[in-house]
Amino acid sequence: MSHNTGPIGFEILGRSFVAPASTTPSGKLSWKFPTGEESTSGIELDRWSDSLPSKLRVDDKEYDFGRVPRRGAARSDKPAGFKPYNKAREVRAKASFGEHQIEIHCRVTARKEGTWYLWFRATQVGSSGSRPPSATRPKKSADSESLNRKWLGG
Repeated sequence: MSHNTGPIGFEILGRSFVAPASTTPSGKLSWKFPTGEESTSGIELDRWSDSLPSKLRVDDKEYDFGRVPRRGAARSDKPAGFKPYNKAREVRAKASFGEHQIEIHCRVTARKEGTWYLWFRATQVGSSGSRPPSATRPKKSADSESLNRKWLGG
């Protein structure tokens, strides 16, 4: 991993969390909370406020939680629907973390049992720097003379 690949700290309603860094099979950096030791998808927490959070703080920058689209709304030609704001909120944002450009996606959901379900993901955007040269090399294109021979028989 390169410089600034340490964990990303984030804060929700005054409570701090840490997402450790890892590298994907394609060589890009990724940060996830919770870690695989706790859960692979999210973690259930006792709620610590009367309502879901409105702000997420990552690396000393604040992001607003917004509405969560209903499943399938993006693939439908019908108007997009959203989950109730008092039951689910998410942040989707692009940011800088050290020398890396990242995409942040965080969601908090209120459960029927009165608990909250939380997960956080950040992934590196752009080149990873560790791909093999053949993966980044442009493919050769046929020149016009060879195309003429193939298609025009000449």
